[in-house]
Amino acid sequence: MIRRVALVLASLSFSVSAQLGSQPAQAETGVSAEWDVRTQLTALATAVRDTEAILRRADIKVLQENGAPETYIKQLRSAQSSMQQLVTATATLAGDPERLSAALEAYFQMERVELLLDSLRDGIRKYESPDLADMLNQTFSRNAVHRGRLRQHIRDVADLREQEFQIANEEAQRCRGTLTKQSGTSSDRKTSSVGQKPSPTGRNTTSQGPAQSPSRK
Repeated sequence: MIRRVALVLASLSFSVSAQLGSQPAQAETGVSAEWDVRTQLTALATAVRDTEAILRRADIKVLQENGAPETYIKQLRSAQSSMQQLVTATATLAGDPERLSAALEAYFQMERVELLLDSLRDGIRKYESPDLADMLNQTFSRNAVHRGRLRQHIRDVADLREQEFQIANEEAQRCRGTLTKQSGTSSDRKTSSVGQKPSPTGRNTTSQGPAQSPSRK
């Protein structure tokens, strides 16, 4: 029985892989080719590092000396900390593009950083350097393209995982039915052997109960 289960599970794994392999090419289903995805995500990680380098030029002391409200100081600290997390998240994603959790983490970190910088840019322009604020604006424009591609990548990976789950679920149900059928056949064989006893010739015969005496006429 254990061997039969192992064989069925092996068949399930092979069937899922075969069906996934028979799916249309990624380019035809809207999922970008692997090399293209890696190229795009590497470009995203590079753009994030460039933004982080620009943000590091913002100086809390300069903002304080120029009378910036405490709100901008807190935003700059939060933005610089979140930027470090975004750098790590995009680097992780570039190394493992098919990992959905990594894609979601990078996207949410990017959203958080952009929300912080959207307000912080005005403070940097007013209390530190208009040129630095312009540089942040430019990197914002470039990152918008990467953000859109990342959002599409998340959709593609989610769709692929859903297909894998559906195929695995269908194959599991089919294999469960096969195991149930095989188990039923084995039970029938055992039942059919009950009530038989060895005959003098060594063959099994079905017991007919006690012999009846001949009736008197």
